[in-house]
Amino acid sequence: MLHLRFSTSAKVAQLFAVINGILNVKQSFVVRLQHVSSRAMRVLIFLVSPLEFEKSRNQMILRKTLI
Repeated sequence: MLHLRFSTSAKVAQLFAVINGILNVKQSFVVRLQHVSSRAMRVLIFLVSPLEFEKSRNQMILRKTLI
């Protein structure tokens, strides 16, 4: 399991909750990450599947299972 944490605003958190069901491994997105660059994140989106998002205060937890 690969776990990535990143800070996000309430609006972005809502957007992720809405698109969680339609996002797939071929799609990418750009968010402001604390310690991971957006380019690295886009690469990870192609490497791992499926997506699960959990909202915790002002953080989102991206959980992906390695293929």
